[in-house]
Amino acid sequence: MLERGVGVSYESIRRCNVKFGPLIAHILRRRQPRLGVVWHLDKVVVKIAGRSYWFWRAVRAFK
Repeated sequence: MLERGVGVSYESIRRCNVKFGPLIAHILRRRQPRLGVVWHLDKVVVKIAGRSYWFWRAVRAFK
């Protein structure tokens, strides 16, 4: 904002947060989660030449 010639103080940002923060939090809490997409973290141990290696991958599951 300062680049555009508008000076903003910390107090004005705090007042904006006090004014609009509860409204934004209320809207975010009421949002329904997207159905059908669930991610699971899958880990596998593989032994190669006697050494253990951990492989991690994200697996998408549908409900």
